[in-house]
Amino acid sequence: EQKHHQAYRRQRQMSRRDRAASAATHLLPLLADPEEEVRAQAARALGESHTASAYKGLEKLLADESLRVQSLAAISIGKLKNPDAIEPLVALLERNNNQDPWLRHSAIMGLYRLDAPEAVLKYAKHPSAAVRQGLVVVLRRHQHPAIAQFLLDKDPVVVAEAGIGIYDHRIDAAMPALAALAENLGEGKA
Repeated sequence: EQKHHQAYRRQRQMSRRDRAASAATHLLPLLADPEEEVRAQAARALGESHTASAYKGLEKLLADESLRVQSLAAISIGKLKNPDAIEPLVALLERNNNQDPWLRHSAIMGLYRLDAPEAVLKYAKHPSAAVRQGLVVVLRRHQHPAIAQFLLDKDPVVVAEAGIGIYDHRIDAAMPALAALAENLGEGKA
């Protein structure tokens, strides 16, 4: 019976690899299609199939004329787990500047799905409050204690987002910093 399971696992792995290769062959050219929805669906499918060779094409779509295409490309590029995607996703957050909530969410989800919370901390002092706010959400979703550093941010929206994230998600390692902020606010120091 164990051999049966091993054979089944191998078959599933092979079919997964075959699907990814097939996706790359058929879908990569569609990333440059003139139709917006074709580009969007190709980006989505390549992300779902974890087609690593789609990285450059998806990165290019982060600047597509269509917000929908940008959105699906951002989510999909995160699924590839390529740390090179951090910078273009941060740039997308900066360009969007919290104007389109769907695009903001997609860039955040792309960063979250990279599963590299330590790497995104490089941008903790980014001049854009929209970027810092997005990073807070990424760290909150990872329940990462480094979210506490955003309690000292110069932008009150970023501070509030960090405080809410720490409290609502019970990030225990960051609770002392939140308590200190609350105490300082109570004493009029913050």
